[in-house]
Amino acid sequence: MYKIVYYKTLSNRIPVLDYIEAQEAIQVAKIRNSFRLMMEFGIESANLNNKKIKGKRYNGLYQLTIKSSRIIYSIFYSNKLVLLHAFTKKTNSTPKKELEIAMQRLKDYMED
Repeated sequence: MYKIVYYKTLSNRIPVLDYIEAQEAIQVAKIRNSFRLMMEFGIESANLNNKKIKGKRYNGLYQLTIKSSRIIYSIFYSNKLVLLHAFTKKTNSTPKKELEIAMQRLKDYMED
């Protein structure tokens, strides 16, 4: 069983939740279903499109793809998924800017 935790900023914003709430209802349902599958079966679930982000700098980051939505997360203690950043992908490769945001949030989370 996995637990999902949302990264929270110093101003108590939850960026991934803000992103989800801004999506259309059908996309929100798909994202929430993906989270349910992750909690129940882990990131290895056959029904999920997950991948480890490549590159030494981004070690420990994973990306969940749901249509054009991308959610970047990390795993702690082998059962805690920390959702760090979400965005709508518009190009073939994940923009470095988006990865850097996720890395900074991971660093912030680990310092708490």
